[in-house]
Amino acid sequence: MLLPYKDLYMKHERVFRRTFGVSMRPYMDFLLGFDIVKFDDWLGTPDGTSAADWLKQKYGDEACALVEALLV
Repeated sequence: MLLPYKDLYMKHERVFRRTFGVSMRPYMDFLLGFDIVKFDDWLGTPDGTSAADWLKQKYGDEACALVEALLV
C-alpha cells in the first residue's frame, strides 16, 4: 500500500470537518499519519493541560474519540 493513511483520511474527513470546522488535510500526512503536534497547536491547548483533556473540554468525548481513532 503506497499511502497507508489515505483510507483513514477518507473514512474520517467528513466527520472531522463537521466536528472542528476545518479540513483534516493539514494534519494528515499520507505516509506518516495524523500530526497530533500540529493539531494540538491549532487547538491552542494551554501549557500544563493534556491535549485529550482540552479536546474533551472544548469539543466533547466524541471529538476526543475521533482524534484517538486517527492515532493508529
